[in-house]
Amino acid sequence: MKNYTIGLNIYFFPSIKVAFTGSTDTGKIILELAAKSNLKSVTLELGGKSPFIIMDDADVDHAVELAHFALFFNQVFVGMMLK
Repeated sequence: MKNYTIGLNIYFFPSIKVAFTGSTDTGKIILELAAKSNLKSVTLELGGKSPFIIMDDADVDHAVELAHFALFFNQVFVGMMLK
């Protein structure tokens, strides 16, 4: 295994639950570390390019609108002029 230092110690504390959004390769490493430590609870959102977490109490229609906007917002040049 490569030398990973950021956040590595999190996986060896027994009472911590892990939630991760990111690449599939990193998700595999997280599952491996969790299994080697104490089989802690792990939630993964892997792959894709636009992770979007919607909670139980959210307005789903509004969340879908925001997710759609966020997905396409920066597809074309977005410029801002600062004074």
